[in-house]
Amino acid sequence: MKQSDSISKLATAMCAAQSQMGGAVKDSANPFFKSKYADLTSVVKAIKEPFAANGLSYIQMPYHSADGVGVTTRLMHSSGEWLESEFVLPLVKRDPQAAGSSLTYARRYALQSVAGIPNADDDAESAMVRQITTPAYTPQQKDEFLALIASGDGFGIKKFGKSVDQSVMDALFNSFKGGTITATKQKVRDLVQEANTQMKVTVAAIQAAVADAEFSSIDEIYSEMTEIEAEFVNAALSEVELLQIRNMKEVA
Repeated sequence: MKQSDSISKLATAMCAAQSQMGGAVKDSANPFFKSKYADLTSVVKAIKEPFAANGLSYIQMPYHSADGVGVTTRLMHSSGEWLESEFVLPLVKRDPQAAGSSLTYARRYALQSVAGIPNADDDAESAMVRQITTPAYTPQQKDEFLALIASGDGFGIKKFGKSVDQSVMDALFNSFKGGTITATKQKVRDLVQEANTQMKVTVAAIQAAVADAEFSSIDEIYSEMTEIEAEFVNAALSEVELLQIRNMKEVA
């Protein structure tokens, strides 16, 4: 949380405003859980008059991050004092409707928290979990993904990522425990980057050997590659280069 150098006047105003606030009215239905909750409009109504009467106002600024969508909420006092907090929600399903639902929830939750309004039934599931009713990945995909990360197989991760939809990758990352999602994504990025760097070096070595017609060097390079690595290397070589390699192999 960030704040101005002093918040004494803001704190006094908030104390007065909170004494004038009631709870946000639960006027929206959650069909999934068969319950009701206070929506964003109800929260705004609950704070509007108490805030105005005590020189308080707020702004909310949405943003996207690698982990999902979030909102920065700044609570301000007429004296110039302010408090600022951020709230981020992961996206289980990446489409405009899911992002909008998550952002609305983030705005409501953040505003309730900063204003100190009694929290009504938490409807986070409507913004997150209920975007899909079953995992977007199979147990076998999860096991394979974990094994690839554990073994540090960047080429295997590259091939796995190409074989599944982005929604599967998003769901797999979001299946990790809170606080480890970002670290896991970074580890996967590092492994893929290492694989890409290695592939560039290998491709350059093969191209040099092709130019010098040194099939023995090419044969040695391929013998040290895994099958998956060879697939990516071959995809990076031109058709002409691959044809030259085949011709040299036949001659050899």
